[in-house]
Amino acid sequence: MNFVHECGVKTFKTSQPLPVKADDGVIYSSASNSLVVTVLEKICTDDMAGMPYPQTVSVAYDGQSFNGCGGEPDAVLADGEWSVIRTNDLDVLAAAPITLTFDPSRKRFGGKAGCNTHGGTYTLSGEGLGSGAPVP
Repeated sequence: MNFVHECGVKTFKTSQPLPVKADDGVIYSSASNSLVVTVLEKICTDDMAGMPYPQTVSVAYDGQSFNGCGGEPDAVLADGEWSVIRTNDLDVLAAAPITLTFDPSRKRFGGKAGCNTHGGTYTLSGEGLGSGAPVP
C-alpha cells in the first residue's frame, strides 16, 4: 500500500495489510500502525464536484487526518430498484408506480411506469442524474 500526500512530496510505503471488519466497513492498519485507513460503506459527497460516492474514507498518518470519498460513483445507483415518488412537482400515483434500475457497466437504466416500460442511457455528475437516448 502506498500513501502519497503533500502533492507527492511525501510517500509512505508498506505491505498490503489484511482488512479488519468494522461496524459498517473495514480498517487497514500498517504493521507499525503509523498508517490507518478506514473505509465505511456510507455515501460520501465530494465537496468540490458534488459527486456521490458509495464509500467514506479516512486516513490517519503521522498525527494527521485526511478524509475523502471512495469507490465508483455509479455504484450508488446500482443498489437495487429505485421508486420515483415525485416528478414535475407531482406525486406519483400509488396505482401506477414508477421504478428505475441502473446498469453502471453499460450506463443504462430501465424500469416501469404503470403498465409501460422505459429505458435509456444516463450520465451521473455532481450536478445530478441525466438521461440520454432511449434504448430500443
